[in-house]
Amino acid sequence: VEMKALFHVREDLHRQRDLLPHDDEHDTARKHLNVFLSYLDTAFKPADDSLSMLLAERKITYDLLRALFKPNVEVYTTCKGTNASRCLLFTQMEQMKDMSGSKFMYIQTRYLGSDGKTLGEVTSSSSIPIFSGETAIELLTVYPLQYHPEKDIIRK
Repeated sequence: VEMKALFHVREDLHRQRDLLPHDDEHDTARKHLNVFLSYLDTAFKPADDSLSMLLAERKITYDLLRALFKPNVEVYTTCKGTNASRCLLFTQMEQMKDMSGSKFMYIQTRYLGSDGKTLGEVTSSSSIPIFSGETAIELLTVYPLQYHPEKDIIRK
């Protein structure tokens, strides 16, 4: 398992540890989980600290984009053809390079769509070009819906 994949599951692991029964049968599992969580919390502390300061200002840096997108989170973007608002589910993210060698973050999403005959899950993608410094989350081409000022209206 890659470290970056563990960033968002720490909360779930903490909850699961707290749900373990306090008995001899689960004592070893609890101890192992405590060691693992302590390691993860220490390893991710710099990112957690930076992220909390940035999110308080509704900003993000390119290197912390992965921390912004939790698995299966609703994301906001606009339709490439019509510029209409869209709400999708985040699937995965990967850093890539274009033909000129410039880095960008490839964002894969999914939604329920229909062609008039068939209803099914459709995948789509967006990209966020590399940027330096901090930027407002709302200026990204795609971002978690929770940071949109009209998230409740868009969700409807």
